[in-house]
Amino acid sequence: MNNDYFQIVFVVETTSKAKTDCRYISEIFSFYFNEFYRSSSITRQFVYMGGKHSWNSKRVQSEIKSHIKSMPDCRTFVLYSIDMDNFTTNPNDESLISSILKHCEERVDYHCILFNKNIEHVLLGKRVKDSQKVKEVGHFIRKHSIESVLEPSLRNKNPLSEKTSNVLCVFDEIIKNINES
Repeated sequence: MNNDYFQIVFVVETTSKAKTDCRYISEIFSFYFNEFYRSSSITRQFVYMGGKHSWNSKRVQSEIKSHIKSMPDCRTFVLYSIDMDNFTTNPNDESLISSILKHCEERVDYHCILFNKNIEHVLLGKRVKDSQKVKEVGHFIRKHSIESVLEPSLRNKNPLSEKTSNVLCVFDEIIKNINES
């Protein structure tokens, strides 16, 4: 295995047409970890679930495996990016998120990024209608709004509070693993 090259496969809820989650995640990664984001030794790939209920579908699993096989000589990290939605009040959301977390815990180099309630809620501080998500992410990027997001809200190991995420904790762990390789 080549320890000089790494691949990060982000498995995101958005569709391949909208690409909203990947744009937000790229913005976070670029802002907080610019050296790694710009590094030619790290390849970033995205798998678009089209909703978290597809997390374990044959298509999604096949795309993940395809990305891993495309770079057999490098270490691959698989990061599921999941909106928690109503996990505290909806048993279906709680069960689904528990299944995804278990899936990641059972696999080497699989991690789960959680956004409570959702990625827009954490980064924008509000709920966004589906029809407005593409417009809002464009505005977020153009206005460099990542600069006004409070870092502690993105560095919550167990994001049970609304408008929090563990995204920076997961990125820290990945970078630690890369540096130790």
